[in-house]
Amino acid sequence: MDQETEKKEENTLLSSEELSDNEIKLKIETHKNCHIKFFVTVGKEILVEGREAALKKIAKESSVPGFRKGKAPREMILKKFPDAVQRQERESAADVAFKKAQALAKKEILPGNNQISYDVNFYKPGEEAEFVFTFECEPQVPEIDPSKLDLSEVKSEVVDEARVNATLDQIRGFYSQTKPVEDRAAEEGDRVAVDIDDLDSDPPSKAFENQHLMVTDTGMSKWMRDLVVGMKVGDEKEGVSEPNEDDPEEVKKDFQKKKVKVTLKKIEKVEMPEVDDELAKKLGVDTVEQLKERLKEQLVKQVAEGKLHEEREAVAKQLVEKFPFELPMSLLSREIQQRAQSLFQNPNFQQGWAKKTEAEQEEFHKQLVEQATQSIMLFFLCRKVIMENDLTVEEPKASETPAHTSVLDSMFAERGTKDPASMSDEEKSLDLSRRMLQTAEDFLIAKVKKS
Repeated sequence: MDQETEKKEENTLLSSEELSDNEIKLKIETHKNCHIKFFVTVGKEILVEGREAALKKIAKESSVPGFRKGKAPREMILKKFPDAVQRQERESAADVAFKKAQALAKKEILPGNNQISYDVNFYKPGEEAEFVFTFECEPQVPEIDPSKLDLSEVKSEVVDEARVNATLDQIRGFYSQTKPVEDRAAEEGDRVAVDIDDLDSDPPSKAFENQHLMVTDTGMSKWMRDLVVGMKVGDEKEGVSEPNEDDPEEVKKDFQKKKVKVTLKKIEKVEMPEVDDELAKKLGVDTVEQLKERLKEQLVKQVAEGKLHEEREAVAKQLVEKFPFELPMSLLSREIQQRAQSLFQNPNFQQGWAKKTEAEQEEFHKQLVEQATQSIMLFFLCRKVIMENDLTVEEPKASETPAHTSVLDSMFAERGTKDPASMSDEEKSLDLSRRMLQTAEDFLIAKVKKS
């Protein structure tokens, strides 16, 4: 967002209220993006307090011949430094006025951004003055009603015999052997190597090179399988990439169809091992029956973890959609800048960016702003849930090498866990944010299920 637009946003008045006590009169203007203006009218007592503070400060900092530093009489300080006293008097009075206004209004300054500007509307020494303060405040996060959250769209996957067998076939693939095929076309169950060219890019570009895929419903998309089956080594076919009919609606919505060319580089016949006790022993159990029981246990656990992930995603999305609030522009700008810097450190991203049209770059920036906005809002929403419900965020656990009892267990083990002791400050901050989000999301999920 450019500076001119930011300025317009800051000047958009959302609400106004007036408060007072026995020391100040306060008018509060709330503008877009948590931009606050205090109009503070103060009387004689605060102005006198400001003058006393000014005289003490200038006396302490000034040297007057014949007197020790800080010990010169008030009258001499006033006579020798009238302009300095007047400036400091206003600053001191303004400082007192702001603190009292902040206590009365209960508006917290945005942490990490202590830029408070002020003007003097009028100043009558010893009588009355009005100061105008401008600053960014903490976001005003709304109350979160868990009853407005809905998890009905998150369905549990079924772990049946068909799924167990399909997973077992994938595992058998790790122990399979292949033989080159040169005298026939590709068939279902083969393993192939393909090049895929993106024909919609200008000029056409190589999307994948020598990509190895299984010609099965789980190994490649239907549109590609329809092209590859019947092709021989060296054949080329053009088609359009598209999602499968049974893909989730979100995948279908975000999928970008492309005209492509598929070149078949290699065909291999896959010889899978038999499902017998010998295979079971390789995987760390004694019999096929034990193998299928253990596999089902792991799949049930995997499905439960997957469902929890989807529930967290659903809660996060609905929190941002159903409980929106204004964000400070400086906070949003920093988040956008950090995300952009992280992306541009990747040479591949830089190359892709250079190829984008101006319209594509604008659309990307729009998405970046949206992602940054949602991320910040989600942080403040979850922080509110944690604070208001006195939730405890678990400390990161030291990395330990899991004691897998079988090869099968190791196939389902969690990957990529990093020891907190080896994390950078940035990684620790990201890890804390992740644990905070999960703590709040899991609390809300439990609330929704209970209701």
